[in-house]
Formats: sequence, structure tokens, C-alpha cells
Amino acid sequence: MKAYQVLARYALIAALVGLGADQPALAQGRTPAQPTSRPSAPSGELIIYEDALAEGWQNWSWNTQVDFANAQPALGRRSAAVTYRGPYSGFSLRAPAPIDAQRYSGIAFWVHGGSAGTRSLSFYVQQSDSGDESRKVQLEAPAGTWTPITISLSALGNPKVIKRLNLQDNSARQQPTFYVDNVRLVSGRLEGALSIPPTGPTKEGDYIVYSDVLAEGWENWSWDTQVDLANAQPALDRRSVAVVYRKPLAGFSLRAPAPIDAQRYTGIAFWVHGGSTGKRSLSFCIQQSDSGDISRKVYFEVPAGTWTPITIPLSLLDNPKVIKRLNLQDSSGKPQPMLYVDNIRLVSGPLKGAPSVPFITPTKASN
Repeated sequence: MKAYQVLARYALIAALVGLGADQPALAQGRTPAQPTSRPSAPSGELIIYEDALAEGWQNWSWNTQVDFANAQPALGRRSAAVTYRGPYSGFSLRAPAPIDAQRYSGIAFWVHGGSAGTRSLSFYVQQSDSGDESRKVQLEAPAGTWTPITISLSALGNPKVIKRLNLQDNSARQQPTFYVDNVRLVSGRLEGALSIPPTGPTKEGDYIVYSDVLAEGWENWSWDTQVDLANAQPALDRRSVAVVYRKPLAGFSLRAPAPIDAQRYTGIAFWVHGGSTGKRSLSFCIQQSDSGDISRKVYFEVPAGTWTPITIPLSLLDNPKVIKRLNLQDSSGKPQPMLYVDNIRLVSGPLKGAPSVPFITPTKASN
């Protein structure tokens, strides 16, 4: 072989070796490395959970089992499996530092309701590790499918900062495992955002105490009574209050955040559904303080299977100066099946049709 041919052959081999060294791993039979970081969120959004919890965020759930690496069902590779261990347990995520909420318009996530039934939940944020809770928004997630949830910050009372996100049991009973995915803070316009119905004083002068949700600041102070403030059916709109008296003379009681000037109102109106069978024997009164200062009681009955409007003039309740608690009490002296209450409000102006049901004389059992 001639010298120039030998040199050309060696040059060709060297070139091929050099070319191979510069080829990507796949050309040499190896799998390329996968990305080690998540693709960035759309401009202005903050991803909190998507296959994994964002860096610095912590699980601050209470009385709840959480698996952040659940495989199925999941929108991507992983979801958070949530199992509440008792009534009003909560799935809670804590930010590494307070987040400026004014940069965002809402919170979006997906919920899969699990294997059966419907999950009854409420969502709210906290501006600090302990306390500073926002208004709560109630929601439901049916089994067997992913439901997108978008909640505007205005529905939560427009918090200034966000430290914790809380998704809480709202059923007051055992719920099966459900799943959460794709949790993020959203900026810009919100499509299909959940809102809450207006409560508290209205432009017309009424004061809405309960309409799908309990007014901000009001509390459930019932005694010997099981109360579900997010009952789905029957309801005048989306939600009603389901009430089960556990003992004779038990009471469904709602407490105002501060004494209300009763002289601004003429009466109290609400609706009662008598449940499945028979009639419900009830009494209504108000209290001017947390303990004692009880008004005269008004006694009435409501039939099963239908909604009955109740309107009670304050004059029948001794014209109280202030209102601190509203009490709807069993007056039968014996066990009663579940009943339902909705659309509770203090009414200003003339009362149409008050009293709306025949009030009855109390029996010994009802005193």
C-alpha cells in the first residue's frame, strides 16, 4: 500500500473517532437524562403541588393521612391521596414564607372524589401559621372523576398574604380517601371561579344569617344536636342546614359575632323542611347574650316532605334590644327525625304574612 493511502486511512479513522465522541448519548446506545426540574408554570402562576410538593412547602394537615406520591388516580404521574381520620379534619399546606396575595386572583386545583359518593369539603386560607383564617368556601367533588376547582381570592375575603391552604372535611362524618392534584395560585382572569352567596347585611336592609353558607363570623352553638351546614338535599338552592336533635329539648343555635341592634329589624324569617315523616314540633327564641337573656318562645309545627316558610315578628319575642343568638329548639320532648333549615335572615320593613304558621300553646314537654 502506498504511503499516501496509509495516511489517508488513518486520517479517516481519527475523524470517525472524533465524530463519535461528539454524538449525543442516544447515538451510543444510552438513554438521554430526563429533566430534573419541573417545566415552569404559565407566567404569573405559582405551582404548589404537581406530581410533588413545591420546594419549601410543608404538610401541616391535622388528623389526616396524606400520600404525596399516589400513583392512581393522578392527572400526571402523581397526586396527593387524602384520608380524613375524623370529622372536620384538614389537608393543609404551609408556605415557606408569607405569599403576597395581591399578586394573584385565585387558587385552582383538581379534586377526585374517590371510589363512591360525593366528598363534602370547605376551602380557606390562613394569613399566619395559627389563626387569621379567611372566609370559607364550600364545595363538593363526586366520586370517579376529576373536578376542577377555581376559587377567587375575593370569595375568601381578599387576604393580604397567604401562609396556609386548607381543604377541610365539611361532612362531620367519615369520608373515604379522595385525591388532590395540580394546586396553584393563579394570576389574571379566572374562568368559572366558585363564589359564595352574599351573607350579612344587604342593600335592602335585611341581614342574611344563612344562605348556602353561614354568614362570616357566625358560629354553631347548638346543644345536644348534630348539625351539617352543607347539606345538599333537600335545599332551597345549593345547600341547607341538616339538623338532628339527639335529646329532648335539644337546640339548633347560631351565635352572632357581635350583638346585633335589633331595633333595625322587624322580624326573623327562615324556612323549615320537616324531613321524611310526621310533623316537627319546634320552638324559637333569641338570646341577647351568650348565656341567658332569653326571649319569649314561639311554638309551631312543620310538616314532613315540604318547605314551610316561618316569619316571626320581634314583637312576639318581647322586642329585644339586641340579638346575640338564634335558637330553634325541639319542643316534642321525644326523639325527632332529621329536619332541614334554610334561608335564615333578619328582616327590615313590613313583614308579609307574619306570623306565617299557626303558633301553638306549649305543652309541659316543651317548657
